[in-house]
Amino acid sequence: CDLWLTDLTGTRRLASSTDRTLPDRTDGTFVTVTAAGQQFGHLLTDRSLNEAEQAVLERVSLHVALWMMLTRAREAVELRDGTEAVSALIDGTLDAAGARSVLEEWWLHQVERWCVLVLETPDPVVDRVVRALSASSPSPVIVAPHEGHICVITGDARWVDALPSLFAPRGWTLRGGMTWVDAPTDLPDAHRTAELALSAQVALGRTGLSDGTGLGVVAAVLHLGASGGLPTSLIADLTPLTSYDSSHHSDLLRTADVYFSADGNVARTATVLGVHRNTVRQRLDRIGELMGEDWNRMPRKLDLQLALRVHAVAPGGGGVSERQA
Repeated sequence: CDLWLTDLTGTRRLASSTDRTLPDRTDGTFVTVTAAGQQFGHLLTDRSLNEAEQAVLERVSLHVALWMMLTRAREAVELRDGTEAVSALIDGTLDAAGARSVLEEWWLHQVERWCVLVLETPDPVVDRVVRALSASSPSPVIVAPHEGHICVITGDARWVDALPSLFAPRGWTLRGGMTWVDAPTDLPDAHRTAELALSAQVALGRTGLSDGTGLGVVAAVLHLGASGGLPTSLIADLTPLTSYDSSHHSDLLRTADVYFSADGNVARTATVLGVHRNTVRQRLDRIGELMGEDWNRMPRKLDLQLALRVHAVAPGGGGVSERQA
């Protein structure tokens, strides 16, 4: 008879001897795959078994349990080794020879370029994502959880491009940063840049992969602002605007932000805000009174622009609008 191995819920097929649809339990015989007091799943047949056949099925279930235990043990070793390899390659302590030695252990020393990916993954499915990433790559790859995200090091550009097709069918959201480098000693910088790209993706509410090499100083500010690591003394104080908006039910903060994004064009600012040009001019005058006459001149202008971006991603800041994104 045909056999199906399912997870403990009985709804997800892990392996089978046929491509046929998983039958209902009432149509056949099933046993729970158990070993050392741990349950791994269920074995299901497509017909009812007699006593002798069921005894054989139970022996089969022991072999399946052993296989699953060994598989999990191997995955745990690979995960540990992957974590050690990732840490060694990105902590910046290895010289060129040391980095290449680690890459040789993972058969990644012969590629021309390396890609470091930093992926956001919800905690409940981290291990599943790590396993799926490792199993799906047709070429050598290092995958491991690292400081709240999953870090991947690969040399396969086509596999990187195909990651959306790996995540989407499983209902996982693909959000991350990536950077390509030409030298093993550049991997630590690549990791920091990819991490920065992920942080910017999160701050802007975007999904998919962002190439860290295309990011600028605003992305760095977004990263520090979202993580709470940006010293307040480095950016302008927006309190005069936020306090005024709160007490007068006005919109000076957004007006300043739109005005900067419109390159100081009053007409375009009025269009985006849906108000008359004179209203924009009056608001700009009020901003000057509150922030000082130099608010729209460099270098104060840059401080205000960065402060507005940080405010947008800070808790209670209202998020980042599609226009800003």
